[in-house]
Amino acid sequence: MVDMKDIEGQVRGRLERDLGRVTHWVAALRAGWRPEELEAGGDNTPLSEAADAAQVVEERETGTQLLDGLVHRAEEIRGALRRLDEGTYGFCVSCRRTIHPKRLMARPEASLCLDCQTERERHHPDRVTREPVLDASPLD
Repeated sequence: MVDMKDIEGQVRGRLERDLGRVTHWVAALRAGWRPEELEAGGDNTPLSEAADAAQVVEERETGTQLLDGLVHRAEEIRGALRRLDEGTYGFCVSCRRTIHPKRLMARPEASLCLDCQTERERHHPDRVTREPVLDASPLD
C-alpha cells in the first residue's frame, strides 16, 4: 500500500514547480498584449486594415482562452497546495473519499476522485478542461 505521506512529499515540489511555470506563462501572455496591436498597420487599403484587425482579434481570442486555462490551472494548483497545508490533500472535495494514489501521482492537483470527476464531466461536458503544455518555454 502506498503511504499518503510519501505521495504528499513527492507532489508538493511538483506542484510548486508547475505553479511557477504557469505563473511565468500568465505573466508572459499578459506582458505580450499591447493596446497598439489593435491599431491597423501595413498599407492603408481598407481590406488590409480589416485583415490586420481580424488577425489581431483572432490572436487576442486565442490568447484569452489560453490565459483563462492557465489561470484556472493556477487556481487548481494553489488549491492542492492549500489542501496539503490543511491536511485534507488526497480526499475528494465532493464525497470525502480517498482519491486513488495513482490519480494523485498523474494529476497531483486533482480535487475529485475519479467517480466524482466522471460524474461532473457527464453532467457538465462544457466544464471539461484540457491541460496546457507546460514543458515548453513560453519564450521559444
